Amino acid sequence: MSKPSEPRPDDPHHHWTNPVSRDETLSRLEDFRESGWLNPVWKENTTVCVQVAERYWKKYCNHIGADYVELLLRCEPAAFQNWIDWMIRTSKPKTRETYRQYWKWLSEYYQFWAKRKMDNSTLKQINRYVNGRMLVDHQVSLRARRKDTLSAEDLGILLRCHWVYDTSVYSHERQRVQMGLIMLFSAFTGTRPGVLLPQDKTMKTRLLDGDGSGVDLSGPDQSSSGPSSDRSKKVMPNSNPLKSDLPAHTQVSRRPRTVCYKDIKLYLLRNPDGTQRDIFVAEIEFVNLKGSKEGEDGTIFMMHEDAQLAYCPIAHILALAFVDDAFESLLLTPDYICRLKVPKRLSSLPLRWKKSKLDIPLFRHTIQTEYGVRAHPTLPMKYDTSNSSLRQLGETAGYRYPIKSYCFRRWTANEANRAFTDQERNRILGHSGTRVFKKHYHDKAIHRDIQSVVLLRPPQEALCRAAAQMNRNRDPLAPSSLTEKQLRTLRRMPHLIQLRQEKDTLRREMAGSVQDEQARDTDLSKRHAAVGREIARVRAAYRREARTKVKEDYHDTMPTIEIEKQISRLKQDSDLNGSDEEGGEDEEWKPPIPDYAFDERARVADAFWGSEAETLTGSAALARRIQAVKDLAVLCERREPSRRGERFSWNQSGGGDDDDDDDASESDEQATDPDPDPNPLHCPRDQCIFCFGDSSLRPARLRKYTRIDSVRRHLEKTHLNLISRAKNVHCPHPACKGRESLDTIEVFLNHAARVHNYDLHMPPRRHLRSRLRLCRN
Repeated sequence: MSKPSEPRPDDPHHHWTNPVSRDETLSRLEDFRESGWLNPVWKENTTVCVQVAERYWKKYCNHIGADYVELLLRCEPAAFQNWIDWMIRTSKPKTRETYRQYWKWLSEYYQFWAKRKMDNSTLKQINRYVNGRMLVDHQVSLRARRKDTLSAEDLGILLRCHWVYDTSVYSHERQRVQMGLIMLFSAFTGTRPGVLLPQDKTMKTRLLDGDGSGVDLSGPDQSSSGPSSDRSKKVMPNSNPLKSDLPAHTQVSRRPRTVCYKDIKLYLLRNPDGTQRDIFVAEIEFVNLKGSKEGEDGTIFMMHEDAQLAYCPIAHILALAFVDDAFESLLLTPDYICRLKVPKRLSSLPLRWKKSKLDIPLFRHTIQTEYGVRAHPTLPMKYDTSNSSLRQLGETAGYRYPIKSYCFRRWTANEANRAFTDQERNRILGHSGTRVFKKHYHDKAIHRDIQSVVLLRPPQEALCRAAAQMNRNRDPLAPSSLTEKQLRTLRRMPHLIQLRQEKDTLRREMAGSVQDEQARDTDLSKRHAAVGREIARVRAAYRREARTKVKEDYHDTMPTIEIEKQISRLKQDSDLNGSDEEGGEDEEWKPPIPDYAFDERARVADAFWGSEAETLTGSAALARRIQAVKDLAVLCERREPSRRGERFSWNQSGGGDDDDDDDASESDEQATDPDPDPNPLHCPRDQCIFCFGDSSLRPARLRKYTRIDSVRRHLEKTHLNLISRAKNVHCPHPACKGRESLDTIEVFLNHAARVHNYDLHMPPRRHLRSRLRLCRN
């Protein structure tokens, strides 16, 4: 019998970990005990939603004179039912599903204060109220909001209108290229809009500089609370509905919440055909998915080249990459990159990005600088910008109902449901099960010809799908803006007249003190500014409501008018025998093609939607692709000047209002440069010298001002206001590019008057400083 082995000595250092003492472990235990209940880790959008329910609850408690925390912790079903009843009676109508969401968010807010979940009995009582008595006492709609779905035809209509017929002026032409790529990404992946672009206005965006250091763009007021704050600090109740008790969201990941270059793997893949050139393929990883933690892996989608360049995401990605100088190889150009081949020893040839560009967003925001509008080096494009552009594009294309980002997602979801399995569809959409798709995404229309099936006839599937498309309610002739007559009707609204009279009264009471620097902080000037903001808000609301009503009236009356017009034509053209072979023909209508500000956009429109957009092959198609990438890259560096004509005067008398209209003025001084000056150093005084020297505006026709005081106002508010006192001024004139900077604004104005014959008779330094401070405020 063998001798038992000796027990091993107790080694405090196990494996590769550092030794941990007993006292340290016990200290950590006490630390966890003191921390107590841990609040749920919400994503930022969830926090914003809970804050909405919190705001309604505080207003309700202030209304009945109760302590909002005490009433909440009492967990009385009657109080919650009365809260929902009060919301219905004091706010605009909502659907039953909306009130369900509000109740769900309030139950989450209850957990924040009670440190436990709400009782099941209370939850059941409120659910029974929402599904029962609430529907009896109030006329709450059970119908969900309208959820339109696009189609392949709709995507073609939107892209053609975007590149060929759209006359909207973007702040920078890079936004136009980005919007085309955003529509392709949304259609080909069905991803949520919050994955492509940051969706919340109040989010704490933390971006990276080129050296990797963090840049906080949220301001100091949002970083005082959160998980990093003191755990022992007790949350004090605050009954102010505008101040939330919830801790501010802290972003875990330091990367921007959008698609960056490191999320795109671009490579050249050998063509399986073997007879044509190799094909570019992009693997794009979409992170920041709903339901996933920050920093987790996302979903990877594959995109490839398309023969029709309007549907080719690779061409857009290459153009943006060339503008951002993102390729690691400095020798790459559009001419070379489209002629690359995969070596025979390899199956693919990857293209690498510069390491300094990996965290740079592909879709970028534009900002106003002192020398013009530029693309921000690190700030991602906002969701509001994309959403408003889509709405405007839908109105320009003549759609009756607004185009939203989720229209693309629902379209992709239904097409994936027809072509793929449930597991593949859930993976594409990021769903955990089938219930979400059936409830929120499944198209209500039946795209099957049941009539033909019952009658044992060949089904007409294409006809059924065309009947359910969104462009069925589209008319390119539908009005997208208000006429001057309609604006004059809005100008005579009693509420607007009352606000204008109040503003005029305050102006007379100020009696010229607005120009005094010491009178700016007075109560009178603040009231004057507040009334001006209220006038702008009321105007926008009236115009929005009137534009919606005009569009709805047109779509409601147009079918009857069109039917009666055709019947009148049939009566005139038909003969005695009732022949109407030619009478029913409709005249051919084509939308007018606008006059493009840049030749690059004209060539892009022809390459995307010209007569040879789908017919070219071989070397001709390759040359067209190379030229399209070049034009898109150049277009990303252009900026179209405003096409705004004479602005509508909102004054009842028809006169100008210098506080509301940048181009109106009481001064009668006119610009005095009717003829162009042959001297290349001179700058015409009817133009802005900064815009005159902006390289992104040079190919376009610059705007000419009719008043010299309008040029002064534009120069102060748009350019000089953005120049800090400690910052030197560079003369923007093309003849002075690259020369040494000037010390102050006064030195620059003196230089412009002496060298460039550009004397606008600017006010003295103290008046200029006061006016610039007013612009900043």
